[in-house]
Amino acid sequence: MAENTRTGSIDKLAIRAKSGDKDALNKLVTAPEIKGIIYKTAYEKIGKEHSEDIYQRVCITIWQKIHTWQGQTRIAGWIKRVTYNDCIDYLRSTKPDKLIFPEELPVEHVEAGQDRYVLNQEKHQLITQALSELETFCQQVLQRFLFEGEKKQTIMQSIQLKKSTFYGKFNDCCAKLQHNIQHKL
Repeated sequence: MAENTRTGSIDKLAIRAKSGDKDALNKLVTAPEIKGIIYKTAYEKIGKEHSEDIYQRVCITIWQKIHTWQGQTRIAGWIKRVTYNDCIDYLRSTKPDKLIFPEELPVEHVEAGQDRYVLNQEKHQLITQALSELETFCQQVLQRFLFEGEKKQTIMQSIQLKKSTFYGKFNDCCAKLQHNIQHKL
């Protein structure tokens, strides 16, 4: 019974927020139930590391679009859908079409007369070392993508992950690899 009362009060806040009550809107987006829905959905779709970014995005979306909520469904369901859509938008905006590594090694790593093959070999060694420090999942996925030339779609299908989950994890792996590379330079 207490859960229904809590849900009812959240819906009442949403109705007030929809009518322009800024205080109700602030209470709505900071309510533990709503924060829980946003963080849980974000975690499931793109991982814990980006949940705070998604929470911020969802709060902005709610602020901008609360007037579109029709009130025929519970606000919690509407916010879950908003969160899901913001996760998809976030993945699209951060999805690397290709990994970006330093175009050239820093000058102190390049000796006069070194040819491009030697530089590429050094980059390969650097990436391989940085890759070896990652968790097994990241090592396997990035090894297949970077060195075996497999497409992300093929890798995703072979490990049987949802698209949004795969891209979230793939992006996390790329970020960790980038970090390791930068610390080795």
